Amino acid sequence: MKRGLFIALIASTMLSGMATAQNKSQRNDKTQTPTIEQIARQKTDKQTKELSLNNDQAEKLYQANLQDAKAHNKMREDKRKFEEQQRADMQKHREQLRTSAGKILTPEQYAKWEASEKSPKRDGDFKQSRHKGYQGKPMGCQGKCGSNKQGKRQPQTQR
Repeated sequence: MKRGLFIALIASTMLSGMATAQNKSQRNDKTQTPTIEQIARQKTDKQTKELSLNNDQAEKLYQANLQDAKAHNKMREDKRKFEEQQRADMQKHREQLRTSAGKILTPEQYAKWEASEKSPKRDGDFKQSRHKGYQGKPMGCQGKCGSNKQGKRQPQTQR
C-alpha cells in the first residue's frame, strides 16, 4: 500500500515537471521578436475582424500598416544611433576635461580630482535636487520622497 502510494507520488511529480518544461519552451517561442511583416499582418488581422473589412480593404490596410511599422522601426534605429553618438561625444568631452585638468593641476591635486570623479556621488546630494522642477517646485513626488516644503528631510515610514 505504501509502496504504491510512493510510486504514484513520484510519477505525478515527474509528469508535472515535464508539463512545466513544455510550458517554458512554449513561452520562449512567444518571446521571440516578430518581424516587421508579422507585426503588420497581426495588426491588420485584428483590424479586419474588428472592422469587418473585405479582402481589398484588408490588403490596402496591410500595406499602410507595413509602411507604418517600417517607419517606427527606422525611428527606433535612428534613436539608437543618436544615443550612441551622444555617448561617444560625452566620452570625448570627458577626455578633453581630463587633459585640461592634468595641465592645470599638480599631480597630487589631479590624483585627488580623478578619485573624486570616479567615486559614486553621495546619495544625499542627489536626493535633495531630484525633485526640483520649475522655480524649485517639486515635480510629482507628492511627498513620497521624504522631503517637506522647507527642503528638510523627513524620516521615511515603513509600509
